[in-house]
Amino acid sequence: MGGAVSAIDLAQAGDPGGFGGWWVLVLVVVGATLVLFVALAWAFRRRLFVLRAARSAWKGARGPEGGPVRRIRALPALLRDAWRGRYSEVTRGRTLVWLVALVYLVSPVDLIPELLPLLGISDDLGVGAWLLSTLYVESGHYVAKRDSSDRELDARD
Repeated sequence: MGGAVSAIDLAQAGDPGGFGGWWVLVLVVVGATLVLFVALAWAFRRRLFVLRAARSAWKGARGPEGGPVRRIRALPALLRDAWRGRYSEVTRGRTLVWLVALVYLVSPVDLIPELLPLLGISDDLGVGAWLLSTLYVESGHYVAKRDSSDRELDARD
């Protein structure tokens, strides 16, 4: 009965050998989180250019289409002109798809329920990212076309 010490005895005694305890669990969780973060960053390193482009757009980098504020202000006119047929690059069907995506985002019904961690919100993030990116691009095209038609009208006068 003298020499063998079991793991249960060590756990109950507070690990007199100096190894183990709650802090080891904390170190393992932190280490695993860091490894996962580095692995995800390495896997998605090519997609980071999208984030850089979005950041530079919001900082005021402007193309011929104008900045983000100008594009956002042009959205109601874009949707109105597209629905009425004055802007032929965007069809009614496309505006209906945008409307369905918006309704999907605000509705409580989802393809993947939010109860599943990370997966539940991924469908909403995907639909939202698609909706915002297509609206941003189309509003830029709309602003550029509207500006070019305004310049043509001014040149005729």
